[in-house]
Amino acid sequence: MKILIGPKVCGIRTAYTMELMKTLFEQFPQYFVCDGEPENKDFWTDYWEYGTLLKDNLLYRLDLWYTSNYGEAFRTDEKVHELFRKLGEKGEYKIVEVPDDVEWYLFEGEDGSESIHEKHRIWS
Repeated sequence: MKILIGPKVCGIRTAYTMELMKTLFEQFPQYFVCDGEPENKDFWTDYWEYGTLLKDNLLYRLDLWYTSNYGEAFRTDEKVHELFRKLGEKGEYKIVEVPDDVEWYLFEGEDGSESIHEKHRIWS
């Protein structure tokens, strides 16, 4: 299984470009959540960092951090991978391959960098 991660400080967010965000929103609206109208629309007009964009006076954000396994469906979607290859900030993302039989989770370090870890059992 191939999984999209952001291995550098701030994680996958540093790979976003305005063109990538607009294309993701057009092709994969299911990965976005509407947060309603922003208080300061001028600020959000061309804002795309951290997976957020303004469309039709509504604020949308990629819903990766609040869904199952940090957006597993998004991170393993081959079509999303292809868009990142075409439109993402080069060197700011990585697609790692994990054997299909491995149970994994996305680990986010204190600096926001992301890596894939194998799930283990823990007792305490």
